[in-house]
Amino acid sequence: TLLVSPSHRSSIGFLDTLSLSANIPIQTSDTATVSLINKDSLPQPFEVSLDTVGNRLVIDFPKEPNETYFLAILPEAITDIFGTSNDSLNFRLTTGSYADFGNLRIRLGGEVNYPVLVELTTPQGEVVRSIAAQEDQLYEFNLLNPGKYLVRAIFDTNGNQLWDTGSFKDKLQPERVVYFPQEIEVRANWELEQLFLIE
Repeated sequence: TLLVSPSHRSSIGFLDTLSLSANIPIQTSDTATVSLINKDSLPQPFEVSLDTVGNRLVIDFPKEPNETYFLAILPEAITDIFGTSNDSLNFRLTTGSYADFGNLRIRLGGEVNYPVLVELTTPQGEVVRSIAAQEDQLYEFNLLNPGKYLVRAIFDTNGNQLWDTGSFKDKLQPERVVYFPQEIEVRANWELEQLFLIE
């Protein structure tokens, strides 16, 4: 049996993307069977793509504050490798107010060699946001859920926007990673500017 699970069940952030993961590899998707309306029953623009690596259907749409969205997916929108299709799927998603979120601005200082990946992570190390920094400027992480975060800078020596482990054979060191020395707490309806001094 094909089971489809949403990434968000009731609320969705302004910068979040809804994805529908399947328990069996997806063969095809029919985007004509997907519709999205708001609380006033007005059709909303959206884009659908099939992520074959993550085995999920990705649905992206612009989100307005304090809005409710209704997503309807008709049968046979998703077909797995065995030819089994989904049943009707309906999801109700709400957004909060901009005041429910916080903003964090980071400026790098000290011994900085660009390009640098500036990453915001949870205390457990899960990457929440990443910015490829090319020059000295203020980098903004907006509309963050309230909570504690860590910031790290990865010196992206080869400019591929990934952390590279290095190569013993080629005598390349791992790309340098520097952590901001303390957790940063983001609060709702709140902005913070922080200097990240690299030595």
